[in-house]
Amino acid sequence: MGGAIELMSHRCSCDQRRARIATLGVVGDTSEWEWFDAQLAHPDGRARGGEECVVCHKPIPSNAHWKQRDRHVCSAQCNANLRHRLRREIRSGAAQPPAPLPPAREAGGVVFRTIVDVDGGAFPYEFLGWAPRVGDVVERHGSATAYVPADPVTIGDEARPAALCVHINTGAEALVEASADGHVGRVWYTCADAVGDRVEVRDKFDGAGLVWCWTWETFRDVADDGSTYSWSAPICAHFENVGALWTPEYKMRSDTLRRTTASTAAHARRQRMIGTDGRVERIDPRAIYERDRWVCQLCSGSVDPLLRHPNLESASLDHRIPLAAGGLHAEGNVQCSHLRCNLRKGARMS
Repeated sequence: MGGAIELMSHRCSCDQRRARIATLGVVGDTSEWEWFDAQLAHPDGRARGGEECVVCHKPIPSNAHWKQRDRHVCSAQCNANLRHRLRREIRSGAAQPPAPLPPAREAGGVVFRTIVDVDGGAFPYEFLGWAPRVGDVVERHGSATAYVPADPVTIGDEARPAALCVHINTGAEALVEASADGHVGRVWYTCADAVGDRVEVRDKFDGAGLVWCWTWETFRDVADDGSTYSWSAPICAHFENVGALWTPEYKMRSDTLRRTTASTAAHARRQRMIGTDGRVERIDPRAIYERDRWVCQLCSGSVDPLLRHPNLESASLDHRIPLAAGGLHAEGNVQCSHLRCNLRKGARMS
């Protein structure tokens, strides 16, 4: 590669890239699996029992899993059939999941390096977009892999674009697929001399006094618009330095989804148990605690974020109008409180 090599870092503020979790009935930034889940949800809302299954037309049990009742299916088998039906529609083109664009970038000629001095748990690798392009170099812990143009590979009667991965440390080469615009793909054509047949990647090999392997690095990240994507790159690395990693932003998003889903399911179950029928919003409890600045709204005392349930001084969601009194599990009706204060209040208004 000629000319100066641009060094690009993966730099975006946490606030810019924090995924906003959509409440039920409100459109928000969603990942592909969230879109998939929304497509399976029945427009009439959660079944209470006795409604007709959309797959086999049998009655839906009132004690069916809440996910099955959301989709109006009567069993795990019908739920699986409904998922398969949607996947067939996606493959045929009848349904199109969201396809967020990767972050904008120039053509090849970028070196993605390992960051030696990582501050405060920052992500230790530079990356950008869906995959490296022809002309790029990926350096990981002293091992550098360059991507150079290669002649198309003929599979049957079809000529497919390809790229050659060159391990700068040892000179080893591997041929992989490439897109028309030069992005390096996931299919390995060969790691030996035979070209044209798809073969398995070599497990390990020795070179320069070390053990290496051809493998994939995969990083899960969140884009500026809240959509998720994966950076995937074929690399040659020290055998112990391989794997898949989440960025801090992606982990934060995953933790938010986990807390939101668990809280929503628990409060929906409570409403069913007490016989109320109301809208259950998807709420991240931590977002409410931060909104209230970790101050108990019942006793005005501070709440320690480090304490966890069932510690009586830990944070809990209190409903201003209790669920038993017809209150909703909604952002405007919940507040931060000590678990002790919440239990003491019970089903009273205050």
